[in-house]
Amino acid sequence: MHALLEALAAPGTCVHIDELPDLLGKSYRDACNDLRRAYAAGLIERASEGCYRLTERGRSEDAEPLMLVAAPCSTGGVWDATARNRIWAAMRQLGKFCRADLAAAVAQPDSDRRALENSIRRYVARLVAVGYLVPLTGRVRVAAHPNPGQKRYRLVRDTGPASPLVRRDGSIFDRNLARVVTADVQAG
Repeated sequence: MHALLEALAAPGTCVHIDELPDLLGKSYRDACNDLRRAYAAGLIERASEGCYRLTERGRSEDAEPLMLVAAPCSTGGVWDATARNRIWAAMRQLGKFCRADLAAAVAQPDSDRRALENSIRRYVARLVAVGYLVPLTGRVRVAAHPNPGQKRYRLVRDTGPASPLVRRDGSIFDRNLARVVTADVQAG
C-alpha cells in the first residue's frame, strides 16, 4: 500500500487505474484493493473517470496507518457498494435535504424503495443523535407522501468521503477520523 502512495506522491500526479498494476508490481485485483482502501480512508480522490490522485490527507506523514485502521477489509468489489455510502455521498453533495431528496438521489432501478427509505430514516436518526446532522425548522411537502411534509436536515459535520458506520451499540465509527463517535463525544 505504501507503493500506491509513493506512485501518487508527485504534486498534480493523476494515475489511471490501468497503470496501477505495473506501477505497483501487483496483480490488477491487488492494485484495485489497495486503491479501494486508500479511497475509503480518504487518502486519494477520483480526479476523472478511472484517474486518481492524492488528497491532502494522503500527503500527510501518518497516511499509511490510516489505510489499515480506517478502511474496511472488503468493499464487496464495488466502490459505493452499500446504500449507506451512497446516502452519505448524497448528503455531502446536497448539504441541505429531506429524506425524499436522499431517496431520489441514491435509488437504483433494482432497489427496494421501502427498504431504502427505512435505511435512510434510521441512518439520518443516528447521524442527528451524534451531531452530524441538524434538523432545520419547517417542513417540505413531498408529492410521494401524503403527510404534512418531511423534516429538512443540514450536514454540519462533513468529516470526509468515507461514510460513518453505525455500530450495534448505536455509536458511530467515523472512518475519516478513525474513531468512535457517540452522542456524548460528538465529532469535532
